[in-house]
Formats: sequence, structure tokens, C-alpha cells
Amino acid sequence: MEFHRKQEFYRKIRFGFFTLFVIALLVGPVFLIRSKNLLISSVSIVGNEVTETSDIQKLVIDKLDGYYLKLFPKSSVALYPKNEIEKSLLESIPRLASANVSLSGTKSIKVEVAERAPFALYCSDSCFFMDDTGYIYSEAPTFSSGVYTIYSSKPKLDIPLRTQFFSQNDLISISTFLKNIESLGFKTKAVTKKDDEYSATLSAGAELRWRINQNLEKLFADLNSFMNESKLKISDLERLLYLDLRFDNKIFYKFVGE
Repeated sequence: MEFHRKQEFYRKIRFGFFTLFVIALLVGPVFLIRSKNLLISSVSIVGNEVTETSDIQKLVIDKLDGYYLKLFPKSSVALYPKNEIEKSLLESIPRLASANVSLSGTKSIKVEVAERAPFALYCSDSCFFMDDTGYIYSEAPTFSSGVYTIYSSKPKLDIPLRTQFFSQNDLISISTFLKNIESLGFKTKAVTKKDDEYSATLSAGAELRWRINQNLEKLFADLNSFMNESKLKISDLERLLYLDLRFDNKIFYKFVGE
């Protein structure tokens, strides 16, 4: 009987040590992760020129607030939600083209951002900046008119902000076409997209029309040939009402008053 009592005593001792070991394994990491020495205490922002640093920091700090499973702090350097922070920044601040979050030291993270640059305007009731990818990302001040090419649409966009108005290839193609025709005396003020057609309002007041699916390199070559063959002068452009390029290998035009 004495032998069995000792065996039972030792069994309880071993079980107790095992229980303590398991508890240490479970609780130890919690205390370690919650240690102040491993909690993010500062956020540095790099790359922003227009976006307020405080706006970016606030979004980051909000994402670092709280706990996982009510135990593990999101601000821990081992558990901070890197991907969630990056996604939130891009969704909340359309001006940002990219955001990269990384650790910087033992208690700090660095947020490197790249901002979109204005390339053109989309205007309806008010005007918005559009970058060179065709993405509308920010409201534009009124003085921007005249500095950038103005694009619009019929019908107008209900909510222009955060809209991919053009594909990047389409915007580059149109911008190149507009730049090329300047050499022929056609300076563009605004371009309107309607259904499958574009119409460009020229500085002299005339309207230039073409279809969306037309090859703009060929269209420029045709327009260049037309200007040479028709012997129209730049001064004649001021009297033009429209130039219609929508028909293959044919260009129709009309002067004001005709």
C-alpha cells in the first residue's frame, strides 16, 4: 500500500509540473507579446508631399488599436496588421498610389507612400484631378482649369472620385494624339466622351470628332495629309465649326456660317 501511495504522489507531482509547463507555454508568449518593449510607439511617414502626415498617422494608429482575441495587442511588433494598414491607406486616401509599411527599429514602423500626380482633369459640376493611369483621385481647385486638358462625359459620372475613367493605354494614346495635332495648329481645350465617340473642343472654338475604336496614329496621319492637300491655313481654323474624322479615309468639315 505504501508503494502505491508513493507512486500516486509522484504521479500527481509530475502532473502538476506538466500543468505548470503547459500554462507557461500558453501564458508566457502573451506576457512577452504584451511587453511594452515590443509595442509600437511611433509611426514615421515618408514620401508624402500633399497628403497631411497627421491624416496618414491617424489611420495607422487606428489600425494598431485593439487586440486579437482580447489578448494579443495589434500594436505588437510581431503581430501588427501590415497588410490591413496598407489596404486601408489606399482605400481611404485615393491620392496615394502605393503604401508600404515596415518595421523601423524595435518600437517603430515606417510608412512609405507614393502620391498620384495630376495629369488631366475630369469636370462635371466640379473638377477632379486624374493621374496618368486614368484614375480620378482628388477634387481640383478652380485655378486648375487651363493648366490641364479637361475631360468630361455624357452622361456625367455621378461619383467621379475613385473612378477609373480611362485605361492607362487609352489615356496615353489620346494625350499623344492631342499633342501631335498641336503641330497642325489644333490646340485642345477639352475632350468629351459620349457613347463610342469623342469630341474635342479646340481653342479656336471648333469641334474635332472621332470614334473611340479608331487608330489615332493613322488618324493623325490622315489629318496631316488633309491639311496639306486642302491647303487650309492656321488662320482658317478660327472659322471652322467642326472637323469630322469618324469616317475612314474621309474628313468632313464646315465653316461657321455655311
